[in-house]
Amino acid sequence: MRFFYPLILLAVFFVGGVAYAAAWLQEQGKGQMIHSVYHYSADKFLDVDGNKLDQTSFFKLEDNIYIEYGLREDITLGLNPSIQMMEQGAEYTWGLADTEIFARKKMWQNDASVFSIQPLIKIPGPYNKDRNLKLGNKQVDLELRTLFGHGFSIKDKDLFSNFELAYRYRAGEPGNQIKFDATIGLKQNDNLMFVLQSFNSLAVTSPEVNSFNSVNSTDYDLSKIQISAVSKISPDKSVQLGVFKDVWGKNTGSGGGILLSLWSSF
Repeated sequence: MRFFYPLILLAVFFVGGVAYAAAWLQEQGKGQMIHSVYHYSADKFLDVDGNKLDQTSFFKLEDNIYIEYGLREDITLGLNPSIQMMEQGAEYTWGLADTEIFARKKMWQNDASVFSIQPLIKIPGPYNKDRNLKLGNKQVDLELRTLFGHGFSIKDKDLFSNFELAYRYRAGEPGNQIKFDATIGLKQNDNLMFVLQSFNSLAVTSPEVNSFNSVNSTDYDLSKIQISAVSKISPDKSVQLGVFKDVWGKNTGSGGGILLSLWSSF
């Protein structure tokens, strides 16, 4: 199955549309849609001490749709469902995974910076949680996130930074998480932007048992780096191409992959 992933990736990519999410809010009555496809693979496993071990190769293809809409000047609503396909050894599964619903509230803003908060609920999809390859843990998550964005210039180049800190309550196993994400963006010109991102999850309860699978169904720590380029192809659409890599973790896979996104505004 995995040999068909590149073809599926391209087919899904050219169907969708998207845009970047951060501390800033959408204008009232306007929105964005980000249609992203991720291809991830890992043949290494990080144990509870962070040691890298061999494992059977794991592959995942994810079709992710992220939608934001400006309900009011100070409130943006969002929806983030995904469909996933996974393969490891003789095991294979696919289907609708968890869906996240959120609202972002602007708390403060000036000409260069913005601070907002974002409550979120994650709703489990209609999958079987007892399969060896799991699309999710069949539980509800509640998250509260703070976001700070700042725009600035260096030598006539426009840049922006975005920092996010969140606490995620998970109604069941695995346990709660602390998340921290950081983004730096550089606008090379009117049609090209480069983005460097770091995504980090820390288990409130330290991982104690080695049990890696596709969605880390037990407590885990993970840090990931992502680098991408965003090119404008029309006034309301852009294409993003990037790579990402797991750089540190405990009780989780150690791999990497590629992403393709089509950004559009409406």
